[in-house]
Amino acid sequence: MKDRYVLAIVAVVVVGIIVVEVKRTVKETPVTDLSVVAEDQYAGVSSQGLLDKMKNGDNFVMVDLRRPDEYKAGHIRGALNIPIGDIESGYSTLGSDSEIVLYCNSGPWSRQAYKFLKDKGFRKLKILVNGIVGWKWEVNGEVVASPQGSKE
Repeated sequence: MKDRYVLAIVAVVVVGIIVVEVKRTVKETPVTDLSVVAEDQYAGVSSQGLLDKMKNGDNFVMVDLRRPDEYKAGHIRGALNIPIGDIESGYSTLGSDSEIVLYCNSGPWSRQAYKFLKDKGFRKLKILVNGIVGWKWEVNGEVVASPQGSKE
């Protein structure tokens, strides 16, 4: 009888660990991948591709579409913050001839901004596949925090 109680306790602990791990994985796993971007007919750039562009000194504009508090907590160095809710009024600051890389947490807002900017005549658009979550997860990409009151 004692063995059954021990076995039941071990089973509950194991199930608890599995549930916690699944929740953590679902929360951290990016929702977009290259095949989804291709299927949706969006031009994408992988985290490694973005890292290479940065190392090569390529000329492009990076736009972080997350809320200002998320941007201040940590963003990719050099990114402009134009929250998705401000894209309609803030897009005019972007050059329509510039290559633009859009990112959010994991992809949905980037696709929304991509469609909007395409409709406004922007042609050199890319989405950071898997967003900043993928950036940190896939290439251990650096993020920087903004001091209070700073634009970057």
